Amino acid sequence: MGPQPGRTPHLDPQRRRPRPARTPRRSPRDDPTVRGGPVRRRGAPQHPGRGTRLHRGLAHPRGHPADREAGLPFDACVSQHQLPELAQLAVTCPHTTIVLDHLGRPKPAARSQWSQAWRRLAQQPNVVCKLSGLATPLAPDIPSAFALSLLREALDVCGPDRCLFGSDWPVMLLATDYRAWLDLVREALGLSSWTANDAVLRGNPERIYRLVPSRFQAADLARKEAR
Repeated sequence: MGPQPGRTPHLDPQRRRPRPARTPRRSPRDDPTVRGGPVRRRGAPQHPGRGTRLHRGLAHPRGHPADREAGLPFDACVSQHQLPELAQLAVTCPHTTIVLDHLGRPKPAARSQWSQAWRRLAQQPNVVCKLSGLATPLAPDIPSAFALSLLREALDVCGPDRCLFGSDWPVMLLATDYRAWLDLVREALGLSSWTANDAVLRGNPERIYRLVPSRFQAADLARKEAR
């Protein structure tokens, strides 16, 4: 059974396991000090039958100046065929942290192509990967083991320091629930250390999105550090 409407699901505090940070959906246009545009925009050049190109206005020769000065990350919700373009953007904007949402929406029938494009993209140190949004686009007959293998590959390529948990709430409810997705990400982490789990579920989202920990989280961390 999924979480009740209007309530944010929480982990059992008795388990003493890292709590996932709430990752906001945000783009440069959400901040009044930033003049950058979103990944997709109306009227941009298009690939025939393949959607819109990445926003060329972001390809500033010295990196996106507004993002760099404001210290904002850039969330890229792109499809698999756009990963090479995103890699070029990452090279052009080395001072901007680029968050790849949903692992680039990999297609089961083109797993090897996704893997090659993703590994080239991950070579750029300013790229991080959000472990989210895989359940919804997959067909019902695709086993969860496929999504699990994608999560493990992302963690293997980037490491826990460049991956962060994301739920894709509430779209995820079309295919799964919060608890099931969280458990799948934890299974992908496997026997990773507490530090790695904490980085993916809490530390990296707070650092990348400059989130302020709640009083409960701050007190919990203080107790752990005092041990």
